[in-house]
Amino acid sequence: MVIHPKIRQLKWISWCIIILFLFFHEQLFSQQSDIKITLNINNRKLSDILDSLSTRFNVNFSYNAEIPAMREIRTISITAGLDEILSKLLQSERLEFSKDGNHIIIYKTLSLPPDEPIQKKIEKFIVFKGKIFEKKTSTPLPFASVSISRSSIGTVANDNGEFTIRVPDSLIHDTLIISFIGFQTEKRYLNSLVGNFINISLNENPVNIDKVIIKPLSGLEIVKEMIENIGKNYSRQNAMYTAFYREATRKDDDYISICEAVLDISKASYSSRLYNDQARIFKGRKTEDTKQMQKLSYKLEGGVYNCLSLDVIKEKASFLSYESFDQYDYTVIRKVPYNNQILIVVEFKQKENVEMPFYDGIMYIDAKTKALVATKFCLSPSGLKYARSLLVKKEPSKYQLKPIGAEYQVYYRNINGKWYLDYLRGEIKIKAKSNKWFFNSTFTSFSEIAVTEIDTNNTARFKWNEITKSSDIMVDFLKDNDENFWSNYNLIQPNQPLQEAIKKINIKKSLYTDKSEKDKLF
Repeated sequence: MVIHPKIRQLKWISWCIIILFLFFHEQLFSQQSDIKITLNINNRKLSDILDSLSTRFNVNFSYNAEIPAMREIRTISITAGLDEILSKLLQSERLEFSKDGNHIIIYKTLSLPPDEPIQKKIEKFIVFKGKIFEKKTSTPLPFASVSISRSSIGTVANDNGEFTIRVPDSLIHDTLIISFIGFQTEKRYLNSLVGNFINISLNENPVNIDKVIIKPLSGLEIVKEMIENIGKNYSRQNAMYTAFYREATRKDDDYISICEAVLDISKASYSSRLYNDQARIFKGRKTEDTKQMQKLSYKLEGGVYNCLSLDVIKEKASFLSYESFDQYDYTVIRKVPYNNQILIVVEFKQKENVEMPFYDGIMYIDAKTKALVATKFCLSPSGLKYARSLLVKKEPSKYQLKPIGAEYQVYYRNINGKWYLDYLRGEIKIKAKSNKWFFNSTFTSFSEIAVTEIDTNNTARFKWNEITKSSDIMVDFLKDNDENFWSNYNLIQPNQPLQEAIKKINIKKSLYTDKSEKDKLF
């Protein structure tokens, strides 16, 4: 999320203080943890052994008490320091530990030795392709939700309403569900769609207000009620998401880089304050106009990390914060249908007398449960004045860079009465000009994540060196790959301009390669 410079400065000061504190605290702790003790314990539960270590080394342990290994009986006889003892205790349990001062977190990990790569379940898949549009006008419906009724498999349509979804053949008798806010939900039996391109037209679904009883509340009261119900509406389980990620950068109308990846996301419970969400790249590829990239030196930093932080429920966006309520005006503007529900549309705007940059946008809130179903927002006009220092990492000399837009979209999906993250998208536009070099262009960068599968039985955490970070630049470490790269993973169907851009860039790259080969010969 974009943060006001003053707030960011305070956060940096706070982090510096914390880092300094942790530095000195770590010195004391490291001296303690270097101490060797003799440990002789017979037939005791692992959790009891950790309690004993906690007392002897003056440390605190955090772990999930439901992990079966914690209840297992262990025997250990060793003379060693704390790190060696923990390694000995946990080595056969697929558990890891990380230290933060005298606080030690123990967690499950999916990490396997290099010679045992993680394998996804191999099944036979059926591919369904189609396009979603409004019946009356034939207008495409961008980012419509596409899901399978009795599973957690899903994706979204691209901005042309086109979609591709891969479904295990074991689900051939299930139902394809297409939904879009304000329109009637469409359901189709999968076994009737095999081998066909699916054109799905949705009818607008006006709300009959007379038949809907909604307690008359102000926009602010509805938002407060939505926040109070987060614990009931959103999943309180840790989960493992499979997701498709795409980021791209355009110079005016020409794409200069496109990155795509399948992500594993260790999704922390919405009630958790201890853990943040983690993401790691399972597989990825890129297409880039290398010469343009070198010439312009324009790259998107922290794409996956920043996109994932758009989960406004998990990250507590300012317009969902009690502390910021006096900075916004909240107004109920209408009611719309969605999946047999009625959504209240609440508009929020930054107040005119507020100096700090915030957002303007709308929220779609379920009238019955007060769950946030979706939100679309952008940096407010005053926010754009401050955005340059936040969005522009490095400005080349003799050029002026000015952010002209930052827009975001967040959608959630209901599975068995609980809401889960479904789709995230962020787009930033920056104007670059130079009077001396007669340069005047607009750069547009977007990143998006579509959750394609959810596993609530898998609560593993990743190692620190596996997760994507705010400093990662995707285009720098992904490799080119063939068109069949995605195999049976679900993705967001690239729109026509994106498909053409990939072909165009690849042709350019082949020409560059041919030229370099000729240069070597002559």
